[in-house]
Amino acid sequence: GKKTRVLALLKELFGPGAEKIKQDRRVFKTPTNRTVEITTLSSNYHIELNPNDAGSADTFVVQEVIKEIAQFSPLHVNAAMQNQNKDESNSKPAEKK
Repeated sequence: GKKTRVLALLKELFGPGAEKIKQDRRVFKTPTNRTVEITTLSSNYHIELNPNDAGSADTFVVQEVIKEIAQFSPLHVNAAMQNQNKDESNSKPAEKK
């Protein structure tokens, strides 16, 4: 399904490190002082969460996760894309002259 495709894409782009997934319990405090706890799955290259676990605070939780991710240095997307481009150029047949 969709999840399998995304995980296959992550593995293709980032290698086996994308398969090293850890589970975390995250706690968020909403502006109304409500505490929301959700479970996330993540690797160094992605984060997976189910906003449904947050109930009516789903938008708040997703926004907070995005803010946290944005505070860290960018993922190594450019490096992965460069490696992929190198692999593609090495696999092209040589042009005949």
